[in-house]
Amino acid sequence: MSDAYQTIRLQRRGAVALLTLARPQLLNAIDKRMLGELQLSLDEVERDEEIRALRDHGRRGEFLFRFRSQRADGDATERR
Repeated sequence: MSDAYQTIRLQRRGAVALLTLARPQLLNAIDKRMLGELQLSLDEVERDEEIRALRDHGRRGEFLFRFRSQRADGDATERR
């Protein structure tokens, strides 16, 4: 599996792909970079015919995910 991601980790254990959101400092808030990396990683998993399951989780017991959006004025809002 690819090590090219900055905000996620994608590993393989047998027929299981492990997808880890890796932004604990931001409680795994999803931004544009992470969203793009999630899409690429899911495409990678889909192409691998030996993978039968995908398990997702957050690092260090943090939230699995939450969305972070930033308005034009720089004010950030968050949703869980």
